[in-house]
Amino acid sequence: MSNKSGQGFDDLRRVIQKAAAGLPQMGEPWPKNWLKAKDKIDSLKEHHIGRKAYTQICQEKGVDDKAVWTLASWLHDLGAILYFHEDKGLEDMVILQPEWITKAISKVLEDEHTRDSKDGVLGHKSLPEIWKEYDKNLHPAFLRLMEKFDLSYRIHGEDSSVVAGLLPYEPPRSDWPEVSELPQSESWLTMNFDMNFVPAGIMTW
Repeated sequence: MSNKSGQGFDDLRRVIQKAAAGLPQMGEPWPKNWLKAKDKIDSLKEHHIGRKAYTQICQEKGVDDKAVWTLASWLHDLGAILYFHEDKGLEDMVILQPEWITKAISKVLEDEHTRDSKDGVLGHKSLPEIWKEYDKNLHPAFLRLMEKFDLSYRIHGEDSSVVAGLLPYEPPRSDWPEVSELPQSESWLTMNFDMNFVPAGIMTW
């Protein structure tokens, strides 16, 4: 591909179109009442609504009770909304504008105090200041969403989290003793794993 001549872009466009056509739900027929509910949801100005309000909209547009959450799942997969019905901390929050969440989370990543800590640790006491323009009742949900997207990990027993994107580039020095420093009277087994990929759920440095 060439940005200068444009060579290869047509081929790339065809590859993307082919891949998009094979995505789940592509070509699936949508009932008219689903489309009406989606149009209503798209027209709302709120950043988020509750589970009850979402259900009411669907019912008003004729969506069957059993299909209400199937529709939510489809809208979530399409990126139209964010909804995590299986998460107790988020089950009553239907996010209508995903970019609103992106902006809220970016404030943590851009916070000078957190960045200057140099250890990637976010103290929860600083969240009211970082998210001062948002209702404080939303802060727990924001933090849970960061955990949901693997952007932060709560430190057990502490009022703080590790923010993966703010960890130092150099890994911390291991506290494990060298083999030469171990007691000669004991047997030890040392194993090193060298992989060319990062296993799921492992933070990288």
